[in-house]
Amino acid sequence: MRLVSQDGPPILVHTPKGYDPAQGAVPLVFLLHGSGGTGAAMLRDSKLAATADAHGFILVAPDAGIPLGEGFAWNIPGVPTVAGQLPGPQDRDDVDHLSSIADVLVEGGCVDPARIYSTGLSGGGRMTSWLGCVESDRYAAIAPVVGLRAGIAKPDDDSEVDPTTCTPENTMPPNMRCTATVMPAWKPSSCTPHCGATFSVMTRLNTPAPKPWPT
Repeated sequence: MRLVSQDGPPILVHTPKGYDPAQGAVPLVFLLHGSGGTGAAMLRDSKLAATADAHGFILVAPDAGIPLGEGFAWNIPGVPTVAGQLPGPQDRDDVDHLSSIADVLVEGGCVDPARIYSTGLSGGGRMTSWLGCVESDRYAAIAPVVGLRAGIAKPDDDSEVDPTTCTPENTMPPNMRCTATVMPAWKPSSCTPHCGATFSVMTRLNTPAPKPWPT
C-alpha cells in the first residue's frame, strides 16, 4: 500500500498479513532510512516487514525530505547532513511530514494514536532521536540504531550536544545503545541497555520482552 504525498514521492506503507481495519486500530512503526538511502531499500534490507506480519503492526518507510545522491537525508534543524550542508527554509519539515502521515492513518481508523513508534538506522536514528526531543507527546517509544543524538551540537564545540535543545515534554522509554549493527537481521553485535533495562521498540507492541542479545 502507498499513501500519496503532496510534497514528495508516494509513501511506502506495509500492512501486516491478515490486517482487517474492521478489527480495530493497530500500532504504527516508522522505519527511517540512513543518509543517502530510501524507504524502499530500508524496508527491504531491515526485514522488518516479516516482524510486522508476525506481530500485527503497520510499518511506514518514507523517504526523507532532502535529496542526497541517489537517495535522501533527513531534515534535522541545526544539524548538517553528511554532505556538510545545514538544512534551509527551502527543505521540507520532516517532523511535520511524519506527523501528517500518522494523522492520516489515525483519522482513517488504521492506527492507534497511543501506539506510534519510530526506529531508524544511522541518519534515520538521528531523526528518530529528534522526534523523541520534539514530539514526545506523539511517540510512545523510540529506538535509534547507530544514530542516537539527543539534541543539536553546541555552537562552540560540535563534539558535544547542547542539552537545552532536547527538552521533551514526556520522558521517553529507554532505548538500546548499540555500537554496531549486523544487517540485514538488525541484531546488534554489542548493546548496552540504558537504565539497566533490556528494551526494544517491539516490547511496547504487546509482545513479550526480547531476550538480551548476545555480545
